[in-house]
Order: sequence, then C-alpha cells, then structure tokens
Amino acid sequence: MIPVEWLHSTVQGVHHAIDDGQLDGLWGTRCEELVSTEPFQVQLGPVWPCVTTVTIAVYPEGGMAEPNGRVRMAMEKVPGIAQREKGAGFRTHASLTYAMPRESHQVRSRWSLTGKLSTPLA
Repeated sequence: MIPVEWLHSTVQGVHHAIDDGQLDGLWGTRCEELVSTEPFQVQLGPVWPCVTTVTIAVYPEGGMAEPNGRVRMAMEKVPGIAQREKGAGFRTHASLTYAMPRESHQVRSRWSLTGKLSTPLA
C-alpha cells in the first residue's frame, strides 16, 4: 500500500531512465509550466486492479488535460527526455498500491509533483 502522504495523481510518466541533470532540469521547467494552473475538481473511480498495481481512475479526463499538457511542455525543454505520443494509452489515475524492484522505487521516490523528497518503502 502507498502511505497516505505519498498518494498522488499521475499526470505524466517518464518511461526511461534519466540522469540527475535531467531530473533537476525537469524539476525547474515543471515548476515554471505548472505555476499558473488553477485548482479543479475531480471524481475518483472506478478502481483498476492490474498485475503489479491497483490504480483508481481520475475523471473528468479533461480536467487533467491542462496539467498533463504543461508537464509535457516541461519535458520537451529538457534534452534527452523522450515522450510517448500524446494520448498513447495514458489514463489519468492515482496509484493505491504497486510492486516494483526496490531500486526503481528509490529512484522514483526521490521526486514527486508535490515537491517533497520521500524515503523509499522498507
């Protein structure tokens, strides 16, 4: 299970390894792009159980379109960060639980859209 303080909605994934310089670059460009995003309401559900995850849908998908577009623009500004085609299977969701190798979790837990550094699960 994901601890309450780590719950988040995935706006856009980076689907390949990036180095510290790219991570720092993405952090800065992401802040610039998202600073003017206005709050909006969402509805959660249904739950999507998968092999290594349990996620919950975030609707309306249109509400997440603006932050998704802004994060994609931020990613375009950082050399070496590749993106999947827009709309290529992305579904706005919140992760409730997932399983992955510890090393991958340590890398992912370093950065979140909340701006908080987190400690990996034991």
